[in-house]
Amino acid sequence: MTIEHAITAAPDRGAPVTMSKLSVPATPLRIVLRPRLLQRLDTACTGALTILSAPAGFGKTTLLAMWFAQKIQADGRVKAPNHAAIDQAQPTAIAWLSLDAADSDPARFWRYVFVALRRVLPDLPADLATPLRATPPNIERVVAELTATLAARAANVVLVLDDYHTISEPAVHHSLAALLERGPPGLHVVIAGQSDPPLPPALLGARDQPGAIHADDLRFNQAEIGLFLRQTIGLNISAETSAALAAATQGWPAATQLAALWLRAKPEAANPAVFNQAERYLLAFLAEKVIAHQSAEIQHFLLESAILDRMCPALCDYLSADTPAVAMRPAQELLFEIERNNLFLTSLEADGRWYMYHPIFRDFLQQELPRRQGPHAAVRLHRRAAAWFAAASADAPALLEEALHHAFAGHDNDVAADLILAHFDQLGAQGRIDQLIDWLNTLPEAILSARPALGLRYTWVLFLHGRREEAIRRLTVVAADPALHADCDPLTAALPYAIRAAIATSYHNEAGMRHNAEQAATLLPPGETIWTAMVAIAQGVAQFIRGETRSAAAVLHHAADLSDRAANSYSVMLSNWYLGRTYLELGRLEDAAQAFQRIGADGETLYAGYRDIGLAAIAYERDEPAGAQTLARCGLDALEAMAGEARMIIFARHLLARIASSDGDPSEAAVQLEQAEALARQGTMAEALAATRAMRADNAIKSGDLATARAWALTSGLDPDHPDLRREHELHTFAHLLMLRGRSEAALDILRLLRRTAAEQGRIPGVISCDLLRAQALARAGKAAAAAEVQAAARIQAHSIGHTRLIRAADSIPPAAEIRAVGTHLSSRLDSNPPNRPTNQGPLSEREARVLGLLAAGRSNREIAGDLIISLNTVKTHIKRIYEKLQVNNRVAAVEKARTLGMGRENKG
Repeated sequence: MTIEHAITAAPDRGAPVTMSKLSVPATPLRIVLRPRLLQRLDTACTGALTILSAPAGFGKTTLLAMWFAQKIQADGRVKAPNHAAIDQAQPTAIAWLSLDAADSDPARFWRYVFVALRRVLPDLPADLATPLRATPPNIERVVAELTATLAARAANVVLVLDDYHTISEPAVHHSLAALLERGPPGLHVVIAGQSDPPLPPALLGARDQPGAIHADDLRFNQAEIGLFLRQTIGLNISAETSAALAAATQGWPAATQLAALWLRAKPEAANPAVFNQAERYLLAFLAEKVIAHQSAEIQHFLLESAILDRMCPALCDYLSADTPAVAMRPAQELLFEIERNNLFLTSLEADGRWYMYHPIFRDFLQQELPRRQGPHAAVRLHRRAAAWFAAASADAPALLEEALHHAFAGHDNDVAADLILAHFDQLGAQGRIDQLIDWLNTLPEAILSARPALGLRYTWVLFLHGRREEAIRRLTVVAADPALHADCDPLTAALPYAIRAAIATSYHNEAGMRHNAEQAATLLPPGETIWTAMVAIAQGVAQFIRGETRSAAAVLHHAADLSDRAANSYSVMLSNWYLGRTYLELGRLEDAAQAFQRIGADGETLYAGYRDIGLAAIAYERDEPAGAQTLARCGLDALEAMAGEARMIIFARHLLARIASSDGDPSEAAVQLEQAEALARQGTMAEALAATRAMRADNAIKSGDLATARAWALTSGLDPDHPDLRREHELHTFAHLLMLRGRSEAALDILRLLRRTAAEQGRIPGVISCDLLRAQALARAGKAAAAAEVQAAARIQAHSIGHTRLIRAADSIPPAAEIRAVGTHLSSRLDSNPPNRPTNQGPLSEREARVLGLLAAGRSNREIAGDLIISLNTVKTHIKRIYEKLQVNNRVAAVEKARTLGMGRENKG
């Protein structure tokens, strides 16, 4: 089958875009030029809004296409979507969008507007459309950002919204009115439809204003009717007949065209009497006088193709292949003949691959179809069309939407269900969640129940849509269905476990992640990537929560690779988010930054908020508070606009609180923590709630409010004699409070346990944080020398991993005089000997510096290999080169010399 289409993917990887909706229609070969109306359009477009409002068949679209063609020909600076601009200096960008009923969805409407504008303004940021993917879409933010972006550009933009009368959703009208009221300079909107748009009167103005063109303006006058008939059928009629025709049709161009078709068949009928009552009996006239004069072949073709919103020759040939009673020529010949005969056929593209009938003509043909071919003809034809589009979608997945439209119209729910299932995983990976849910909601429950594989995937998109409780309920029902276990394929058998593992990940249910991921991994078929990636993410996050940081990094790195191969934007985000978080815990800032930057690296903007928040955390650790705050706020705004994961929003607010606290703004920190606590309480996230309250207590400590911190400690459930090491952040605050209340030994006991755990897990920043607090506790306990050594060692280790914030924190500790003396001595040796100080054998490489830092931390060769994800032999090679460069011959000597020179460095990145 030859597939001819004009569809591409939207820049934001949302639903596919039908490009014919974005192209200025071709003007008919024989057309009546209307200079008075073209001048009206030129005048109208000096304002912000132009309205073309008239019933169907009044030539609104033709007039606009003619106007555009004239401007292209006359002004080389005009830039339209299907024309190349000759001169780019201050061009007038012409963006066209033909609307239909499906565009009443606000997110779909604005997504098409963005694509239309980006076709003529390629530098328009793609991430402007990100809030459209939220649940619900944040339309207000979309309009505000589009207004600001257009206002910052010098280009003049004309946006045409054709067939606007098909829009029924008030939210679309309100948002468009908001855009027009904000009035970005240089933007002009042309709205064409069968009725005035329901916009505020202040925008519409008077009906006779220059920016409004209505039916009375569009009617043919007597001279134009005579010219039209001469050009269309080569018939010269008398002025009397022309006047009679104008009176009968009231200048309605569609009626005039119908009369021309009839007169071409019966030129002798060209007399005034013929046209009496023509408008009243227009449909009868069309049936009896126009269609009746077509050949049986053409009549049959018109009736059967009328069920199509658009058509191409291959589709029409397939549609008529099951009617052998009528001998049919190839569809391409018939379409050319119909177009040549002006039978209300419009070419959607310059090359004539796709066509559509005028809506009035198509509506009439659809009414005639059951009368002439029986009540079931439309169902039969819709099913044929569904089969063609379904087969074509194998090579062009964007045609799936039309396949399903015809399947539903043909009441063929089985075909619709099979189509959805066949494309489900791919569409889910593209983020087309709303579309999938709409289709699934159209299917009867019995169809879903008969297909466990589809029912399970329904639970998955409900989960992605934020409807978690509903997803869990449906999953419980589907997973208990005996049909699921009777005779299903390996992937379907694995899905309940894979989906449960993903749901458990969102709740940070470590046991649920581990159990379900293990079960799913044993059932997933080899080579499957989408669900294998989700399972690997669950395994990696479970290890991350358990503190198995090194192994979590390896598993999440694998999950990120799988997600890239599967082109699954959701799992790309999730795997790299947690991979970046893991690298942060390990102190590998450069690796963490690379992981966060992979979120949206392919142009995907939906999850850009997660990327920005991750990069904000990097900037914070590098002691760049201004950049960290900007990134964190942008990321938080994006996450809230798209109703992102609550746990990640809490992370962002915690980060903003830490930034505010480090900048000496406790009130802002308190605001961020209050909002984080409310969100954690709403989501019943006990761990996040406890961590937030501990941060509030920590802020109280820094403000000198020990009473508030003590009240927190009494209600926290923490036991200093039996500390729960899983509550690390709370225990850190608790130890700080104990120290300030004179219980330094108790604080030191807790900090030693926390430090040991962090060291065992390879979390170097955690080790440093414990050591910085230990230094203060030791000083308060009167152990000045020990405090000085711990403080200086923490500074060296922070320097080795590039954590500027921790270096500053070490420098800001106010030690006693003895501590200051020892610390200054050790720190000065570090500062005078940079970490990569050259030796007789040359400087250490970055990887050698990492290996040396791990040697200093007491890691074995095998542990170093695991940390850096390299082979054991490679570790040995690095160690040998380190010995040569430091001029030592064993591990102890290497570590000692590194400390002497200030060279110990676990990881620069």
